[in-house]
Amino acid sequence: VLLDQVKQLIADKEVTKLNDALVTTDENLAALNGHLSDDPFTLSKQLEFIRWYRNPMFIMCDGIPWIPSKQLKNFNYLFEYRDKIRKVSKSVGMIQLHHKIDSDELELIKEGLATALAIDSNHMITNAHILQESDLVIKRDGKWVLPGKIVLKVIFPNEYEFCRVREAGKEIVVTEIVELNSDLDYVILKANSNDLVPISMIADKVSEGDEVVIIGYPSTPYPGQDGLPLTFEQITRIYSTPDGNAPVSVLRLSPGRIIPEGRKKEPNIYRHDASTWGASSGSIVMRLKDGAFVGLHQGGMHAKKDGGEFNFAIIPRKIPFLTQKLTNKS
Repeated sequence: VLLDQVKQLIADKEVTKLNDALVTTDENLAALNGHLSDDPFTLSKQLEFIRWYRNPMFIMCDGIPWIPSKQLKNFNYLFEYRDKIRKVSKSVGMIQLHHKIDSDELELIKEGLATALAIDSNHMITNAHILQESDLVIKRDGKWVLPGKIVLKVIFPNEYEFCRVREAGKEIVVTEIVELNSDLDYVILKANSNDLVPISMIADKVSEGDEVVIIGYPSTPYPGQDGLPLTFEQITRIYSTPDGNAPVSVLRLSPGRIIPEGRKKEPNIYRHDASTWGASSGSIVMRLKDGAFVGLHQGGMHAKKDGGEFNFAIIPRKIPFLTQKLTNKS
């Protein structure tokens, strides 16, 4: 919301040095001025708001972020890494859920189920919980399979249709579940194609403070979801493009950093503060300086649960299938 709109919404309040801040409550105004609540629930909302303000979700066109003019000053540095971002974005696909009606007809059930990442010419990876929590996998004769009427498609990439220049998407069908690991929360999917554009580098080491971006297909939240006090109009503003629309299930990028570990050591994940939402699961966390794959985004935690607002991503080198495929390319 622009500064003049903030003044209209919140009487007798003044906020300076804001371009596109979304202000929803007095608590959020206080947070932006450095005053954080002692109440865990209020603190959670404040930290989520601050993260969204500092680390927006930019839409992608032709593999690079489309940044509104009022935000260019703060995020112009992303264009220094445009070649690395564009290269990686070709490997990030949107998962669609279809129901098979008959041999020739499919019904689209969900446009943006989650995000998938191409890891070689005919394999993809995403989070196992995406399939397991929706009962989209069953075990038959000791092997994980899709139920008979379920079809998963992946679009590489799915960019906003009104981008002035856009990468044409390619439709892939999942033919097999190669491996599913519930403990590490990943699943390897085989494609009906041998010409996917895979990622090419896994980071050997990641350090606290490393600048990263997350690239994927976040869905639009609904008002009040997870206690976030946003109206439909305010949510639309967060997700709007420079041309004033708010498309859903299109490729987006959010900047962030690798942040410190929590009190409980987590050997299989990194924490990061890039903005995410539903369907971000399976997104790539990419280090800006070298374009390396540093994490497979898995989920997030609220302040009220863990003393801080953060997201977490699985360390690629903890996944044997990935190390076998990508170590020689690193």
